[in-house]
Amino acid sequence: MYENFKKALAGRDSPSIDLVIQALASAYLEAPLTTEELRGHRQIMIREINNPTEAFEYAADHTMRPLFRHLQQLLKPLLPEPSNEESLILDILSIFGMLLYFNYSRPMISRITGKRYDSTFKKRLVHHLVRFSLQGVAANGEE
Repeated sequence: MYENFKKALAGRDSPSIDLVIQALASAYLEAPLTTEELRGHRQIMIREINNPTEAFEYAADHTMRPLFRHLQQLLKPLLPEPSNEESLILDILSIFGMLLYFNYSRPMISRITGKRYDSTFKKRLVHHLVRFSLQGVAANGEE
């Protein structure tokens, strides 16, 4: 999914905030994972969050930290000055939290919305995530 995110931004010297968030949301929500692969990924994530092992440390150090550093590098120059570093990290965590929820809670979201998790609905979720996140990031300097 991280590779899909990087590919979506490849060749863009200074992408906009909304493009960065859209690329991230699309990479995670529209990832070419089977239902079984998604279920396995969700189970591993939940297990490691609740009972961290060496796998948690590896994922944090080799996947999440590089992704978050990359997002910080992309977003920081695009934010109005002065940009609070801690607020930016919390913004990224909030965006990622929504991504995880929308990605791993598909049965509940489908049940509540009455929508199938098809490509049309995933695109709708990406649009929602971008719109919602932009309003949160815009408030970054207000803390």
